[in-house]
Amino acid sequence: MGTRLVKARLSLIDGLDRQVIDGQHANEPPGSYGPQPNNQQLRDSTAGHLPQVPAMNVENFVVRPQRRHVEKFARPEAWTTFTGDDQTELTTQVASLPTELVDSDEDAKRFDLLVLRTQLAILQAGPGFSRLRDQLRAIASALEDQEAVPAIQAEMVLIQGIAGEDWWADVTLGMLENARERLRALVKLIERSKKKWSTPTSSTSWVSAPR
Repeated sequence: MGTRLVKARLSLIDGLDRQVIDGQHANEPPGSYGPQPNNQQLRDSTAGHLPQVPAMNVENFVVRPQRRHVEKFARPEAWTTFTGDDQTELTTQVASLPTELVDSDEDAKRFDLLVLRTQLAILQAGPGFSRLRDQLRAIASALEDQEAVPAIQAEMVLIQGIAGEDWWADVTLGMLENARERLRALVKLIERSKKKWSTPTSSTSWVSAPR
């Protein structure tokens, strides 16, 4: 899961950097469901979500052969500018290495990955957006069913928006990032019996990595 998260975040950074190179507008309009980052802020925060690299122990026998690559990207300035070669280097030499940073909330990490892949589907105009959207709507619907939980009730306006259709009409990367940050800690509260539902193409569990 950690490796897939790193690779998805690297792809998102690369895609956002390409927008700037291509001269596309980098900002997004303010959202009606709370503050959301523009694309530059999203790019910077995504890089900030990669502390796995500085937390890699270069004395670990698995990490040691890639020490040069790890030490290069452990420096914050390495993320200021990010080339295609950098992405290749990170993906092939660094992403799969063990890290001492531990996040025990597996449901939250799977939700992070689902949101990241939805953002990439929008950014790259790639296939699969409808399926990813429907998975996120299903998660929101499952949360909506547990409105008696105070933490869920506090985010009910956003949850109901995601579960509906209008929120998705002009969805932006920033809207999705805002939703990820606010809901990632809540998905573990979904009842186990409701963590499975059907997508348009198959019956799957949302906690399974989308393909």
